[in-house]
Amino acid sequence: MGIQLDWQVEAEQTQMSAQEDPERKKRRRRERRNILLASLVLALCICAAAAGIWWRWKTVEQRDKDDLRAAVEAEFAALRIGDPNAYMALQRSASDPWLEGQRSQFDEYQAFKQAGRISGSTKIVDIKIDKERGRVIVEEIIDGAPYHQVWFYWRYEPQDDNDTRSGWRHVPPDVTFWGEERTIDSEHVRVVYYELDERIASALAEKVETWWASGCVLLTCPTLPEKLELIIDPQAGVPRAWEPSEGWRLRVVSPHLNTRVPMNVVIPPVFEQEIATMLAQRLLTFTSSGVLQFPENESIAYDTTWLKYQLVDWLVARFLGQQSPFFDSITLVFGEAVPGNIARSISSTQQINQIAPALAAGNLREIDLTRLGLIQWQAFFEWRMQLEHERLLAGDMGNFYVLYEGAEANQTAIARASDANYRVNPVETVQSVAFSTRPDGTMAVVLSVVDAAGVPAQTQFMWNGDTFLRVN
Repeated sequence: MGIQLDWQVEAEQTQMSAQEDPERKKRRRRERRNILLASLVLALCICAAAAGIWWRWKTVEQRDKDDLRAAVEAEFAALRIGDPNAYMALQRSASDPWLEGQRSQFDEYQAFKQAGRISGSTKIVDIKIDKERGRVIVEEIIDGAPYHQVWFYWRYEPQDDNDTRSGWRHVPPDVTFWGEERTIDSEHVRVVYYELDERIASALAEKVETWWASGCVLLTCPTLPEKLELIIDPQAGVPRAWEPSEGWRLRVVSPHLNTRVPMNVVIPPVFEQEIATMLAQRLLTFTSSGVLQFPENESIAYDTTWLKYQLVDWLVARFLGQQSPFFDSITLVFGEAVPGNIARSISSTQQINQIAPALAAGNLREIDLTRLGLIQWQAFFEWRMQLEHERLLAGDMGNFYVLYEGAEANQTAIARASDANYRVNPVETVQSVAFSTRPDGTMAVVLSVVDAAGVPAQTQFMWNGDTFLRVN
């Protein structure tokens, strides 16, 4: 029975298939083909429309770039031929100080040309356009070295047929047109920056990571400080600042803002020096538990004020692979731990003898003179002599006389106080420092100096138990 039923089903299906209308089958195939053709035509139309829009957009974009390039090249031409009117016609801003700065820049270019310092090969290396605003990186060769500057532009629409100020015009820096924000994270340092500063930020992140770690080793920090966050920000309100003032977030202005950036080095030297100095100061404040502070434009009136800035110079020199004679010589003679010990033992209002405990002595007079003579004291005595000039110029006669042995009774000090030329003359350069002992056992120092005219001389200081006082 089962075999018969299967045969009957197959027979019925065969009969139904044989009875289907051939025209209906053709019609169904045509409908399918028409649908496919219509879909293909529609897809082609969409692609053609998209291609047309893209081509139109690229045409407009290229025309905008060509127009902007022409405006920049017109500036180059005005600078080359020395036409201030043509140059200033391409500048536009409501800021009179900025326009005045552009006039000064024109004069600077002319001075560079006359001195043969700038080549005529200034060129455009990058153009970016965002609607009505443009950003152009230009390359200049000054003193044989390449520099980049970033110039910003705005495309002004004509107000009427006679508007001669329309088109692309050079405008003040657009601090919102620096590219997207990016971050580099390492163990001790996070660097936040914008696309325009990527080349500098990448190299700086690696260096600052090393500085942060080596700084605490050099100063033997009691504990590790917090992770440093460095923000390179074109919108920074001040060139550099800690946030908060006691914190570990350092915000610095982008080196591309209003300045030339040298391209023969990865990090601009001035920018690198500033970052290294800020970090050195913060590490010294941390190491000294907040005792050593570094306010802006601090007057250096005490020996230990001078000392703390020497510590900064020494730490920065270690970061940058440079020399710092005073503390380099101290560490060579008395050991690498001395700078950190000094940082933890001085304040800003003491005299030079405050370093004696860090040198394993109660007083500098107790140290063998031969060892004292191995310290490079030149910068210290030059600063002491410079302090004389500063106090004379300020009319601070009382504090001028305390720099001398015998104070107001010192005849040399009296003569210099009344000598108008002395107070304005450059300080002598110290060539050498020799320690000795007076017959009464007082420690003395003889300096061999050279004045601005190259005339050699000698001057003497004596030890009063706390600092050195000038004798003659």
